[in-house]
Amino acid sequence: MEFGTGGTRGLFEELNGRSAYEVGNVFAPQMGKRIVLAMDHRLTSPSIYYGLASGIMEAGSDVLELKYCPSPVAEFYNTLKKCDGLFIVTASHNPPEYNGIKVIDKRGVIISKEDAREMAKKRMSIANWNCVGKLIQRDQSAVEFYIDKVTGMLDKGRVKKKRFIVDYGNGVTVDVFSKLIKQLELDTIWLNATMDGNFPGRNSEPSVENLMGLMESCKNHGMMGLAFDGDGDRISMVDEDGNFVSGDVVFALAIKKMYEEGKKGDVVTTVATSKLIDDVAKKAGFKVIYTKIGATYVAEQCLKKNIMGGGEEVGGTIWKDLSYGKDGMFTALKILEMLDGRELKEIVKELPTWHTFKAKVEFRKMRKEVLMEKIKDMLKNDNINDKDGIRIDYKDYWILIRPSGTEHNMLRVWASSREKEKAELKCKELIEKIERLFSENVPE
Repeated sequence: MEFGTGGTRGLFEELNGRSAYEVGNVFAPQMGKRIVLAMDHRLTSPSIYYGLASGIMEAGSDVLELKYCPSPVAEFYNTLKKCDGLFIVTASHNPPEYNGIKVIDKRGVIISKEDAREMAKKRMSIANWNCVGKLIQRDQSAVEFYIDKVTGMLDKGRVKKKRFIVDYGNGVTVDVFSKLIKQLELDTIWLNATMDGNFPGRNSEPSVENLMGLMESCKNHGMMGLAFDGDGDRISMVDEDGNFVSGDVVFALAIKKMYEEGKKGDVVTTVATSKLIDDVAKKAGFKVIYTKIGATYVAEQCLKKNIMGGGEEVGGTIWKDLSYGKDGMFTALKILEMLDGRELKEIVKELPTWHTFKAKVEFRKMRKEVLMEKIKDMLKNDNINDKDGIRIDYKDYWILIRPSGTEHNMLRVWASSREKEKAELKCKELIEKIERLFSENVPE
Protein backbone atom coordinates (compact mmCIF):
# COMPACT_ATOMS: atom_id res chain seq x y z
CA MET A 1 0.00 0.00 0.00
CA GLU A 2 1.40 3.39 -1.03
CA PHE A 3 1.61 6.28 1.46
CA GLY A 4 1.52 9.91 0.36
CA THR A 5 1.66 13.27 2.12
CA GLY A 6 -1.74 12.77 3.81
CA GLY A 7 -1.59 9.04 4.55
CA THR A 8 -2.91 6.41 2.17
CA ARG A 9 -5.97 6.64 -0.08
CA GLY A 10 -7.58 4.36 -2.61
CA LEU A 11 -10.64 2.60 -3.96
CA PHE A 12 -12.27 -0.19 -1.96
CA GLU A 13 -10.58 -2.95 -3.95
CA GLU A 14 -7.24 -1.51 -2.75
CA LEU A 15 -8.14 -0.18 0.69
CA ASN A 16 -10.52 -2.37 2.67
CA GLY A 17 -10.74 -4.28 5.94
CA ARG A 18 -8.02 -6.75 4.93
CA SER A 19 -5.45 -4.16 3.89
CA ALA A 20 -6.39 -1.94 6.86
CA TYR A 21 -5.69 -4.86 9.21
CA GLU A 22 -2.10 -4.98 7.95
CA VAL A 23 -1.65 -1.21 8.36
CA GLY A 24 -2.91 -1.30 11.95
CA ASN A 25 -0.91 -4.39 12.83
CA VAL A 26 2.38 -3.10 11.42
CA PHE A 27 2.15 0.54 12.49
CA ALA A 28 0.66 0.30 15.99
CA PRO A 29 3.60 -1.47 17.71
CA GLN A 30 5.92 1.24 16.38
CA MET A 31 3.65 3.95 17.79
CA GLY A 32 2.79 2.76 21.29
CA LYS A 33 0.24 1.08 23.53
CA ARG A 34 -2.73 3.50 23.47
CA ILE A 35 -4.06 4.21 19.97
CA VAL A 36 -7.06 6.42 19.16
CA LEU A 37 -9.29 5.33 16.27
CA ALA A 38 -11.80 7.55 14.43
CA MET A 39 -13.62 7.55 11.08
CA ASP A 40 -15.70 9.66 8.78
CA HIS A 41 -19.10 8.54 7.47
CA ARG A 42 -18.15 7.10 4.08
CA LEU A 43 -19.90 3.85 3.19
CA THR A 44 -16.67 1.85 3.38
CA SER A 45 -15.41 3.46 6.61
CA PRO A 46 -16.80 0.90 9.13
CA SER A 47 -15.19 -2.01 7.26
CA ILE A 48 -11.81 -0.28 7.18
CA TYR A 49 -12.21 1.01 10.75
CA TYR A 50 -12.77 -2.45 12.26
CA GLY A 51 -10.04 -3.95 10.10
CA LEU A 52 -7.66 -1.42 11.60
CA ALA A 53 -8.98 -2.10 15.10
CA SER A 54 -8.36 -5.86 14.73
CA GLY A 55 -4.84 -5.33 13.44
CA ILE A 56 -3.98 -2.90 16.23
CA MET A 57 -5.32 -5.11 19.02
CA GLU A 58 -3.79 -8.32 17.68
CA ALA A 59 -0.41 -6.55 17.69
CA GLY A 60 -0.92 -5.85 21.41
CA SER A 61 -2.06 -2.20 21.50
CA ASP A 62 -5.30 -0.84 22.95
CA VAL A 63 -7.87 0.92 20.76
CA LEU A 64 -9.67 4.00 22.12
CA GLU A 65 -12.77 4.24 19.96
CA LEU A 66 -14.19 7.56 18.75
CA LYS A 67 -16.11 6.07 15.80
CA TYR A 68 -17.76 8.78 13.65
CA CYS A 69 -15.77 11.90 14.41
CA PRO A 70 -14.41 14.94 12.49
CA SER A 71 -10.63 14.90 12.08
CA PRO A 72 -10.07 18.09 14.14
CA VAL A 73 -11.90 16.58 17.13
CA ALA A 74 -9.94 13.31 16.92
CA GLU A 75 -6.63 15.16 16.62
CA PHE A 76 -7.49 17.41 19.56
CA TYR A 77 -8.42 14.35 21.65
CA ASN A 78 -5.18 12.54 20.75
CA THR A 79 -3.18 15.55 21.99
CA LEU A 80 -5.37 16.23 25.03
CA LYS A 81 -5.18 12.66 26.33
CA LYS A 82 -1.48 12.26 25.42
CA CYS A 83 -2.15 9.06 23.52
CA ASP A 84 0.48 7.25 21.48
CA GLY A 85 -1.09 7.93 18.13
CA LEU A 86 -4.23 8.16 16.06
CA PHE A 87 -5.66 6.51 12.96
CA ILE A 88 -8.46 8.33 11.11
CA VAL A 89 -10.38 6.52 8.39
CA THR A 90 -11.14 9.31 5.92
CA ALA A 91 -10.58 10.39 2.34
CA SER A 92 -11.19 14.01 3.35
CA HIS A 93 -12.33 15.91 0.23
CA ASN A 94 -12.09 13.02 -2.27
CA PRO A 95 -15.09 11.50 -4.13
CA PRO A 96 -17.30 8.99 -2.27
CA GLU A 97 -15.84 5.88 -3.90
CA TYR A 98 -12.46 6.65 -2.26
CA ASN A 99 -11.37 6.21 1.32
CA GLY A 100 -8.13 6.61 3.22
CA ILE A 101 -6.21 6.31 6.46
CA LYS A 102 -4.44 9.20 8.17
CA VAL A 103 -1.79 8.11 10.66
CA ILE A 104 -0.92 10.69 13.34
CA ASP A 105 1.88 10.25 15.87
CA LYS A 106 1.88 11.06 19.59
CA ARG A 107 3.08 14.62 18.89
CA GLY A 108 -0.08 15.20 16.86
CA VAL A 109 1.70 15.27 13.49
CA ILE A 110 0.62 13.23 10.44
CA ILE A 111 3.34 10.68 9.77
CA SER A 112 5.23 11.73 6.64
CA LYS A 113 5.26 9.56 3.53
CA GLU A 114 8.98 8.97 4.04
CA ASP A 115 8.53 7.69 7.62
CA ALA A 116 5.38 5.75 6.71
CA ARG A 117 7.18 3.90 3.94
CA GLU A 118 9.94 2.91 6.36
CA MET A 119 7.42 1.81 8.99
CA ALA A 120 5.53 -0.26 6.42
CA LYS A 121 8.63 -2.42 5.85
CA LYS A 122 8.16 -4.07 9.26
CA ARG A 123 6.56 -7.50 9.44
CA MET A 124 3.14 -8.23 10.92
CA SER A 125 3.03 -9.71 14.42
CA ILE A 126 0.52 -11.46 16.67
CA ALA A 127 0.61 -10.90 20.43
CA ASN A 128 0.16 -13.74 22.92
CA TRP A 129 -3.50 -14.45 23.71
CA ASN A 130 -3.20 -12.83 27.14
CA CYS A 131 -1.49 -9.71 25.74
CA VAL A 132 -4.02 -8.81 23.06
CA GLY A 133 -5.04 -5.14 23.13
CA LYS A 134 -8.35 -3.97 24.59
CA LEU A 135 -11.19 -2.26 22.73
CA ILE A 136 -12.11 0.75 24.84
CA GLN A 137 -15.63 1.80 23.89
CA ARG A 138 -16.33 5.20 22.39
CA ASP A 139 -15.42 8.08 24.66
CA GLN A 140 -18.52 10.29 24.40
CA SER A 141 -16.62 13.06 26.15
CA ALA A 142 -14.28 13.65 23.18
CA VAL A 143 -16.78 15.97 21.50
CA GLU A 144 -17.63 17.62 24.84
CA PHE A 145 -13.95 18.29 25.55
CA TYR A 146 -13.55 19.81 22.09
CA ILE A 147 -16.65 22.02 22.35
CA ASP A 148 -15.65 23.23 25.83
CA LYS A 149 -12.16 24.12 24.61
CA VAL A 150 -13.34 25.85 21.43
CA THR A 151 -16.10 27.90 23.08
CA GLY A 152 -13.68 28.93 25.82
CA MET A 153 -11.35 30.40 23.17
CA LEU A 154 -14.06 32.61 21.65
CA ASP A 155 -15.60 35.97 22.47
CA LYS A 156 -19.16 34.67 22.22
CA GLY A 157 -20.75 38.10 21.99
CA ARG A 158 -18.74 38.98 18.89
CA VAL A 159 -19.41 35.64 17.20
CA LYS A 160 -23.20 35.98 17.72
CA LYS A 161 -23.41 39.22 15.74
CA LYS A 162 -23.26 37.53 12.35
CA ARG A 163 -25.99 35.49 10.61
CA PHE A 164 -24.69 33.00 8.06
CA ILE A 165 -25.34 29.87 5.97
CA VAL A 166 -23.59 26.55 6.63
CA ASP A 167 -23.13 23.95 3.90
CA TYR A 168 -22.10 20.74 5.65
CA GLY A 169 -21.74 18.87 2.36
CA ASN A 170 -23.33 15.78 4.01
CA GLY A 171 -20.06 15.40 5.93
CA VAL A 172 -19.14 14.23 9.40
CA THR A 173 -19.02 17.79 10.81
CA VAL A 174 -22.83 17.92 11.03
CA ASP A 175 -23.12 16.62 14.60
CA VAL A 176 -20.27 18.61 16.16
CA PHE A 177 -20.70 21.95 14.40
CA SER A 178 -24.45 21.95 14.94
CA LYS A 179 -23.79 21.48 18.68
CA LEU A 180 -21.35 24.40 18.56
CA ILE A 181 -23.98 26.52 16.82
CA LYS A 182 -26.56 25.66 19.47
CA GLN A 183 -24.23 26.36 22.37
CA LEU A 184 -23.09 29.67 20.87
CA GLU A 185 -26.71 30.60 20.05
CA LEU A 186 -25.84 31.38 16.44
CA ASP A 187 -28.43 32.29 13.81
CA THR A 188 -27.87 30.07 10.78
CA ILE A 189 -29.40 28.54 7.69
CA TRP A 190 -28.08 25.10 6.79
CA LEU A 191 -27.61 23.09 3.61
CA ASN A 192 -26.81 19.37 3.13
CA ALA A 193 -27.04 18.82 6.89
CA THR A 194 -27.40 15.04 7.03
CA MET A 195 -24.41 12.69 7.18
CA ASP A 196 -24.54 10.63 4.00
CA GLY A 197 -21.58 8.75 2.56
CA ASN A 198 -23.03 9.05 -0.95
CA PHE A 199 -22.61 12.85 -0.75
CA PRO A 200 -25.95 13.50 -2.50
CA GLY A 201 -25.90 17.29 -1.98
CA ARG A 202 -22.53 18.05 -3.58
CA ASN A 203 -19.06 16.60 -3.98
CA SER A 204 -17.06 16.59 -0.76
CA GLU A 205 -14.40 19.08 -1.85
CA PRO A 206 -15.62 22.63 -1.04
CA SER A 207 -14.33 24.08 -4.32
CA VAL A 208 -15.93 26.86 -6.33
CA GLU A 209 -17.27 24.29 -8.81
CA ASN A 210 -19.02 22.37 -6.03
CA LEU A 211 -20.45 25.35 -4.13
CA MET A 212 -22.74 26.88 -6.75
CA GLY A 213 -25.79 26.13 -4.57
CA LEU A 214 -24.24 27.85 -1.55
CA MET A 215 -23.11 30.80 -3.65
CA GLU A 216 -26.64 31.27 -4.99
CA SER A 217 -28.12 31.04 -1.48
CA CYS A 218 -25.66 33.61 -0.13
CA LYS A 219 -26.45 36.00 -2.97
CA ASN A 220 -30.21 35.60 -2.53
CA HIS A 221 -30.11 36.08 1.26
CA GLY A 222 -27.28 38.65 1.37
CA MET A 223 -25.50 36.40 3.88
CA MET A 224 -22.01 34.90 4.09
CA GLY A 225 -21.56 31.14 3.81
CA LEU A 226 -19.31 28.42 5.22
CA ALA A 227 -18.62 25.05 3.59
CA PHE A 228 -16.79 22.06 5.04
CA ASP A 229 -15.12 19.12 3.37
CA GLY A 230 -15.95 15.54 4.38
CA ASP A 231 -13.89 15.34 7.58
CA GLY A 232 -13.85 19.02 8.60
CA ASP A 233 -10.15 19.84 8.36
CA ARG A 234 -10.67 22.56 5.75
CA ILE A 235 -13.15 25.38 5.27
CA SER A 236 -14.25 27.42 2.25
CA MET A 237 -16.21 30.66 2.45
CA VAL A 238 -18.61 32.68 0.30
CA ASP A 239 -19.24 36.39 0.78
CA GLU A 240 -22.57 38.22 1.01
CA ASP A 241 -22.66 38.85 -2.75
CA GLY A 242 -22.25 35.15 -3.53
CA ASN A 243 -18.54 35.35 -4.40
CA PHE A 244 -16.28 32.41 -3.59
CA VAL A 245 -13.47 33.30 -1.15
CA SER A 246 -10.35 31.30 -2.01
CA GLY A 247 -8.54 29.10 0.50
CA ASP A 248 -5.52 31.43 0.38
CA VAL A 249 -7.72 34.28 1.59
CA VAL A 250 -9.37 32.20 4.34
CA PHE A 251 -5.91 31.17 5.59
CA ALA A 252 -4.72 34.79 5.43
CA LEU A 253 -7.71 35.97 7.48
CA ALA A 254 -6.97 33.30 10.10
CA ILE A 255 -3.32 34.40 10.34
CA LYS A 256 -4.37 38.06 10.51
CA LYS A 257 -6.72 37.16 13.36
CA MET A 258 -3.87 35.48 15.28
CA TYR A 259 -1.71 38.59 14.99
CA GLU A 260 -4.62 40.84 16.00
CA GLU A 261 -4.96 38.77 19.19
CA GLY A 262 -1.33 39.54 20.04
CA LYS A 263 0.22 36.24 19.03
CA LYS A 264 3.82 36.48 17.84
CA GLY A 265 5.94 34.35 15.56
CA ASP A 266 6.56 33.32 11.98
CA VAL A 267 4.04 31.50 9.80
CA VAL A 268 4.63 28.21 8.00
CA THR A 269 2.95 27.14 4.78
CA THR A 270 3.64 25.19 1.59
CA VAL A 271 5.31 26.38 -1.60
CA ALA A 272 1.88 26.37 -3.29
CA THR A 273 0.53 29.16 -1.09
CA SER A 274 0.09 32.76 -2.26
CA LYS A 275 2.38 35.63 -1.23
CA LEU A 276 -0.71 37.08 0.42
CA ILE A 277 0.47 35.27 3.55
CA ASP A 278 3.84 37.06 3.23
CA ASP A 279 2.01 40.38 3.12
CA VAL A 280 0.08 39.61 6.31
CA ALA A 281 3.11 38.28 8.19
CA LYS A 282 5.43 41.14 7.12
CA LYS A 283 2.90 43.74 8.25
CA ALA A 284 3.04 42.17 11.73
CA GLY A 285 6.85 42.08 11.62
CA PHE A 286 7.33 38.37 10.92
CA LYS A 287 8.12 36.13 7.97
CA VAL A 288 6.84 33.02 6.18
CA ILE A 289 8.64 29.67 6.19
CA TYR A 290 7.89 27.53 3.12
CA THR A 291 7.74 23.72 3.17
CA LYS A 292 7.00 20.91 0.77
CA ILE A 293 3.34 20.40 -0.07
CA GLY A 294 1.57 18.33 2.59
CA ALA A 295 0.04 18.95 6.01
CA THR A 296 2.68 16.82 7.71
CA TYR A 297 5.53 19.15 6.67
CA VAL A 298 3.61 22.21 7.88
CA ALA A 299 2.79 20.54 11.21
CA GLU A 300 6.43 19.49 11.74
CA GLN A 301 7.51 23.13 11.49
CA CYS A 302 4.65 24.24 13.75
CA LEU A 303 6.23 22.26 16.59
CA LYS A 304 8.92 24.93 16.78
CA LYS A 305 8.47 27.72 19.33
CA ASN A 306 9.15 30.56 16.88
CA ILE A 307 6.23 29.46 14.66
CA MET A 308 2.89 31.07 15.52
CA GLY A 309 0.72 28.98 13.21
CA GLY A 310 0.50 27.40 9.81
CA GLY A 311 -1.73 26.14 7.07
CA GLU A 312 -2.29 25.46 3.41
CA GLU A 313 -3.78 27.27 0.44
CA VAL A 314 -6.79 24.93 0.41
CA GLY A 315 -8.30 26.66 3.45
CA GLY A 316 -6.73 24.56 6.21
CA THR A 317 -5.29 26.34 9.27
CA ILE A 318 -3.39 24.94 12.26
CA TRP A 319 -4.22 26.56 15.61
CA LYS A 320 -1.47 25.42 17.98
CA ASP A 321 -3.63 26.02 21.08
CA LEU A 322 -5.86 23.15 19.86
CA SER A 323 -3.63 20.68 18.04
CA TYR A 324 -1.20 20.36 15.13
CA GLY A 325 -3.99 19.33 12.78
CA LYS A 326 -5.91 21.61 10.43
CA ASP A 327 -9.27 22.69 11.85
CA GLY A 328 -11.97 24.05 9.55
CA MET A 329 -14.59 24.40 12.28
CA PHE A 330 -12.50 26.54 14.62
CA THR A 331 -11.18 28.60 11.70
CA ALA A 332 -14.77 29.42 10.71
CA LEU A 333 -15.66 30.54 14.23
CA LYS A 334 -12.53 32.67 14.66
CA ILE A 335 -13.24 34.49 11.39
CA LEU A 336 -16.82 35.06 12.56
CA GLU A 337 -15.39 36.56 15.75
CA MET A 338 -13.05 38.69 13.63
CA LEU A 339 -16.01 40.06 11.64
CA ASP A 340 -17.74 41.26 14.83
CA GLY A 341 -20.90 42.02 12.86
CA ARG A 342 -19.17 43.35 9.73
CA GLU A 343 -19.56 41.74 6.32
CA LEU A 344 -17.03 39.23 5.08
CA LYS A 345 -16.60 41.09 1.79
CA GLU A 346 -15.46 44.16 3.77
CA ILE A 347 -12.56 42.46 5.52
CA VAL A 348 -11.56 40.55 2.37
CA LYS A 349 -11.17 43.91 0.58
CA GLU A 350 -8.79 45.02 3.35
CA LEU A 351 -6.31 42.32 2.31
CA PRO A 352 -3.80 42.78 -0.52
CA THR A 353 -4.99 41.20 -3.77
CA TRP A 354 -3.22 38.26 -5.44
CA HIS A 355 -4.55 36.34 -8.42
CA THR A 356 -3.39 32.78 -9.10
CA PHE A 357 -3.69 31.00 -12.43
CA LYS A 358 -3.20 27.22 -12.53
CA ALA A 359 -2.75 24.80 -15.41
CA LYS A 360 -1.59 21.25 -16.14
CA VAL A 361 0.81 19.94 -18.78
CA GLU A 362 1.14 16.27 -19.72
CA PHE A 363 4.65 14.97 -20.29
CA ARG A 364 5.75 11.63 -21.75
CA LYS A 365 9.22 11.87 -23.25
CA MET A 366 11.22 12.44 -20.09
CA ARG A 367 11.35 11.12 -16.56
CA LYS A 368 10.07 13.78 -14.19
CA GLU A 369 13.46 14.07 -12.46
CA VAL A 370 15.15 14.80 -15.78
CA LEU A 371 12.41 17.22 -16.78
CA MET A 372 12.60 19.21 -13.52
CA GLU A 373 16.40 19.59 -13.84
CA LYS A 374 16.01 20.85 -17.40
CA ILE A 375 13.32 23.32 -16.36
CA LYS A 376 15.60 24.57 -13.58
CA ASP A 377 18.42 25.08 -16.10
CA MET A 378 16.04 26.78 -18.50
CA LEU A 379 14.81 29.30 -15.92
CA LYS A 380 18.35 30.22 -14.77
CA ASN A 381 17.44 31.98 -11.54
CA ASP A 382 19.39 32.30 -8.28
CA ASN A 383 16.17 32.57 -6.24
CA ILE A 384 14.87 29.04 -6.89
CA ASN A 385 13.15 27.24 -4.01
CA ASP A 386 13.29 23.54 -4.92
CA LYS A 387 11.92 22.03 -1.70
CA ASP A 388 8.96 20.70 -3.68
CA GLY A 389 9.14 21.35 -7.41
CA ILE A 390 10.45 24.73 -8.52
CA ARG A 391 9.20 27.97 -6.99
CA ILE A 392 10.60 31.39 -7.93
CA ASP A 393 9.52 34.62 -6.27
CA TYR A 394 9.93 37.68 -8.48
CA LYS A 395 9.28 41.29 -7.45
CA ASP A 396 5.57 41.35 -8.32
CA TYR A 397 4.69 37.73 -9.10
CA TRP A 398 5.69 34.15 -8.34
CA ILE A 399 5.64 30.83 -10.17
CA LEU A 400 5.56 27.17 -9.15
CA ILE A 401 6.15 24.08 -11.27
CA ARG A 402 5.88 20.58 -9.81
CA PRO A 403 4.94 17.05 -10.86
CA SER A 404 1.44 16.07 -9.78
CA GLY A 405 1.31 13.80 -6.74
CA THR A 406 -1.87 12.07 -7.94
CA GLU A 407 -1.83 12.17 -11.76
CA HIS A 408 0.86 10.21 -13.61
CA ASN A 409 2.94 12.14 -16.17
CA MET A 410 1.23 15.42 -15.29
CA LEU A 411 3.01 18.65 -14.46
CA ARG A 412 1.20 21.36 -12.48
CA VAL A 413 2.02 24.99 -13.21
CA TRP A 414 1.08 27.99 -11.03
CA ALA A 415 1.59 31.70 -11.63
CA SER A 416 0.40 34.35 -9.20
CA SER A 417 0.42 38.14 -9.49
CA ARG A 418 -1.36 41.18 -8.11
CA GLU A 419 -2.76 41.58 -11.62
CA LYS A 420 -5.09 38.85 -12.89
CA GLU A 421 -4.03 39.23 -16.53
CA LYS A 422 -0.34 39.01 -15.62
CA ALA A 423 -0.86 35.78 -13.67
CA GLU A 424 -2.52 34.16 -16.67
CA LEU A 425 0.13 35.51 -19.06
CA LYS A 426 3.04 34.24 -16.95
CA CYS A 427 1.44 30.82 -16.59
CA LYS A 428 0.94 30.51 -20.35
CA GLU A 429 4.50 31.70 -21.03
CA LEU A 430 5.81 29.00 -18.69
CA ILE A 431 3.76 26.32 -20.41
CA GLU A 432 5.10 27.38 -23.82
CA LYS A 433 8.70 27.15 -22.56
CA ILE A 434 8.07 23.71 -21.04
CA GLU A 435 6.42 22.40 -24.21
CA ARG A 436 9.48 23.53 -26.20
CA LEU A 437 11.54 21.24 -23.98
CA PHE A 438 9.27 18.34 -24.94
CA SER A 439 9.71 19.07 -28.63
CA GLU A 440 13.45 18.58 -28.33
CA ASN A 441 12.86 14.82 -27.79
CA VAL A 442 15.54 14.66 -25.13
CA PRO A 443 16.25 10.99 -24.28
CA GLU A 444 15.94 9.73 -20.73
